[in-house]
Amino acid sequence: MDKTIKLTTPAGESEYKLITAFKKDDTSYVVLDSGKKDANGLTIVLVSELRDGELVEFDEESWNQKAKPALISAVKGEEGITYLNVGDVNEG
Repeated sequence: MDKTIKLTTPAGESEYKLITAFKKDDTSYVVLDSGKKDANGLTIVLVSELRDGELVEFDEESWNQKAKPALISAVKGEEGITYLNVGDVNEG
């Protein structure tokens, strides 16, 4: 079964499919499927930090210096990545 996470934003509440969750260098990340595709047909993902059970948005500096390199490491299957079981979601 797919797992989904409900997020409330200024635009309202939406559900996103959980792609994966992982930890690198003491920071936990959650990767969600936005349900949208870019001009090339690739899935647009949402990446957030998981901190104390809350999803936290990155500012541009944190994204470029920390989150983006961690996501690239996870995609490449590099060492230092621990995949997480996210049990606190709604099963869809």
